Amino acid sequence: SQQDRLNSFFFPSRNPTIQRYYRFTASSLTPFAALHKRPIVDRSSGGVTGLLRRSAVLPSHGTDETQNWVLLSVGGRSGWARKRQLEP
Repeated sequence: SQQDRLNSFFFPSRNPTIQRYYRFTASSLTPFAALHKRPIVDRSSGGVTGLLRRSAVLPSHGTDETQNWVLLSVGGRSGWARKRQLEP
């Protein structure tokens, strides 16, 4: 079926770690998003491993226990990005 083909394309058995896809949209208010070494608990922890500077849909390899951070990989780099909840 078409659904099976879509699932096998987006969630291949060769890479079963892909759990979801997330959209990052660059705008004048949010021109980039930082990828961190680990989810940040306070301002002093963590380091930046890379920046997302273009709009993209990225594979996620999981979330932290708070569900506020997602582990993403793009261009050979990986890191934790904060999920932003949009207000209605």
